[in-house]
Amino acid sequence: MEAIIEIIIKILAEILLQFLAEVPFEWLRFNAKKENPRLFAFSLSFFLGIVAGIISLVVFKDHFIPNVIYRSVNLVVTPVLVGGLFVYIHDHRNYRTDRLYLFSSFWNAYVFALCVAVIRFILAGHGNN
Repeated sequence: MEAIIEIIIKILAEILLQFLAEVPFEWLRFNAKKENPRLFAFSLSFFLGIVAGIISLVVFKDHFIPNVIYRSVNLVVTPVLVGGLFVYIHDHRNYRTDRLYLFSSFWNAYVFALCVAVIRFILAGHGNN
């Protein structure tokens, strides 16, 4: 029972880390009149996700989740939860309709969180299996 609680706490810590990594970027907004602003926002989400993943490795070198199977599950679950959370936040706040916000789309928030998760999954603490 203790192991299950520990795994749940570590998964929640991973979700919190990714949420905190996204928060500063939530305020980025772009003029929607640019040529293909959605592709630009998606590409920027991808790039910033990789950068945030690398920065998170500097701060937290090891995996939060000890078991590789649970880390694999976390690789799917965390980006979906964080992406959904940011879309919920975006839908319930005041914003200008002539602007495109970085995480106004689920896929932008999802790809950001997925990049952070993949970087951490691949590069964090190789000794923890």
